[in-house]
Amino acid sequence: MAEKINWNFVAQVLKGPSISGADSLEVDAYEKFDFTIAKDGTNTVALQDASKISLLIISSATYPKISLQHPQPKIIYKGGTGTTAKKLPGEPDSGYVLDAPHIFIGQIAKDFFKDSTDITFTNSTGAEVEIQILIGRTIA
Repeated sequence: MAEKINWNFVAQVLKGPSISGADSLEVDAYEKFDFTIAKDGTNTVALQDASKISLLIISSATYPKISLQHPQPKIIYKGGTGTTAKKLPGEPDSGYVLDAPHIFIGQIAKDFFKDSTDITFTNSTGAEVEIQILIGRTIA
């Protein structure tokens, strides 16, 4: 039996224009991960059959403020850190900075994670960090 995931977003410039969207996605299965990364710790999440991913959202309870002039501690994630390490598309050597929710819906989710077996998170914020991941998969 298919599951339905509803999604929506709104981005608005202060006293300016906005853009919004909403839709739903039918998936055959979903997984939700809630975990805490210890101060100066790492956690790895297995993606399992990543070629079937049609939605993947990575979210944190807090986001460190990032400044080019004054680099701050960060939450970083990298793909394919297991025995068959494969970077995510465009992944810098240092990994991706989780500075806001990272949302992948549709074909981009499938293409972005298709070669990865896992995602590893590193926390250098100086405090514990809570992470949530929602994955939707289609069988066909």
